Amino acid sequence: MSHHKEHYTTVSGIQQMHIFLENITYCCNK
Repeated sequence: MSHHKEHYTTVSGIQQMHIFLENITYCCNK
C-alpha cells in the first residue's frame, strides 16, 4: 500500500515539474 502511495507521489511530482517547465517555456517565448 505504501509503495503505491510512493509511486503516486512520484507521478504527482513529475506532473508538477512538467507544468513548471511549461510555464518557464511560455514566459521565455512571450
